[in-house]
Amino acid sequence: MSATHEDFGREVHRSGPSDRNFGLVISAAFLIIGILPLRHGKPVRLWGLALSIALLGIALLRPATLKALNRVWMKIGLLLGKALNPIVTALLFFLVFTPAGIILRWMRKDLLALQIDPGAETYWIDRTASGPVSTMADQF
Repeated sequence: MSATHEDFGREVHRSGPSDRNFGLVISAAFLIIGILPLRHGKPVRLWGLALSIALLGIALLRPATLKALNRVWMKIGLLLGKALNPIVTALLFFLVFTPAGIILRWMRKDLLALQIDPGAETYWIDRTASGPVSTMADQF
């Protein structure tokens, strides 16, 4: 039996983007890398532009050439997801929810009204009618 609810042993089969789309996206990324220095008044990165143009040509003319690179990129993404998902979830829990719970307990707040009140006759919350009963018919 596992200590977590996740099964890291199973194989995840994902199709991923087409080779052409992969090439176009990576080409756009290298184009941005190439022209980004212009924003700060620096010269363009020629290697970024060259890679962008080369990948654009390959993506448009022979996208099947990018198949291996696309699969490797997908596997890296899946591996990063498996590694980072528990880390980000733990950080969220320990840096957001735990301090919020501690602060609410310190302030003696019971937002869900979970505390037992021995003097209460009932826990029923009286509500005022929101409208005529006929509005409940044919709701959808």
